[in-house]
Amino acid sequence: MEDKKKIQISRMALVIGVIIIVFVIVGIIFTIVGQSNSEKEPIVGNEQTQNEVIENTIQNTMAEEIADEPLPQIEINTIAEVNSTIDGNVPCYYNPVIPKGFKAIDNEQDNTIDETAKWGERNAYLNGLVIEDEKGNQFVWIPVENMQLFHTTDWQRNEPTEQINTTYVEPIEEEQQAYETMKRKVQKYGGFYVGRFETGDADISQPRTTTRNSDNMVIQKYAQIYDFVPFVSTTIDRKEVTGAKELAVKFGNQNQYQTVTTSVLYGVQWDAILRFLVSDDTPVNDSTSWGNYPSANLSYSDNLGNTYQKVQGEARLLTTGCSEQTKAKNIYDIAGNVYEWTMESAGSGVRVVRGGAYLINIGQLAASRYAYAQNTANNSIGFRISFYID
Repeated sequence: MEDKKKIQISRMALVIGVIIIVFVIVGIIFTIVGQSNSEKEPIVGNEQTQNEVIENTIQNTMAEEIADEPLPQIEINTIAEVNSTIDGNVPCYYNPVIPKGFKAIDNEQDNTIDETAKWGERNAYLNGLVIEDEKGNQFVWIPVENMQLFHTTDWQRNEPTEQINTTYVEPIEEEQQAYETMKRKVQKYGGFYVGRFETGDADISQPRTTTRNSDNMVIQKYAQIYDFVPFVSTTIDRKEVTGAKELAVKFGNQNQYQTVTTSVLYGVQWDAILRFLVSDDTPVNDSTSWGNYPSANLSYSDNLGNTYQKVQGEARLLTTGCSEQTKAKNIYDIAGNVYEWTMESAGSGVRVVRGGAYLINIGQLAASRYAYAQNTANNSIGFRISFYID
């Protein structure tokens, strides 16, 4: 009997020992797996900014989406009935899509377009190719050859830096899906289009003096600037005023654009434009030499052909695209004239404006960022519309 008890106790001890060993092994496995997973988690803090966390998430979810089929060929100055290209080949950064309802134009159709921006010629995409819709609204192609460079950035000595001030975030959480879609389409087609001019208000012949809605937005030369516009729709002076974010979408709907998506410029798009424009003649960290600021001497004209001079020290808001001195690669007034709302955020209910304004010189650079409450509306803040191919 004693021997049987000893055997039973030994067996029990063995079972207990095996169970303990199993628990120890499982614990070790969970510890290793936990450490492995923690290494994969994005770190928010000093080691990684919120922008970087969002960008990493987007890069991980973006499929490798590249256009791989040729589109129909279209002639210059002919409205496209379907998305087309000028040579009938596959679209890419150097062979942009001409969207349905638009036509490719150059210096022969509009003498304000640089002669080097000739559709179909080698490397002309580097000079600001222009398209126009059926109502005369004009856009310029911004090529994005390397998606690794398609991110928001700070600028020093006219060079983009790898980091950005952590105050500025894009996208905010509720706009992330739209931001991902935009980036996928920019990747697929090799770029996006930006309004050649700041958004104008064609309902009036004199500068706007108060917040007011207008259903006649244009992206055309010599229009009054659509300023006194908040970023989002809000109530101002007991009036419901439509914001730039909604107006940019509305613009596409009013003009019945069918194969593109319009929006206010994203911050990443603004920085892509600066990368495209920056040169010795158009520095983005000292843009007073080519922007409408008080320090600038500018010749400008009106739609009747009359020419005027804005002298140094004078602060004067100009109509859209009225001075050839403020043009870079066929895009007008990226530097100065009015601040332009972007999709960047600088905190809850706060949005970022870029480009500087006609009122002041100090710090008002094409590359600068300033934060305003999104319900701010005054005569020095406007907006610019961009679109990507669907």
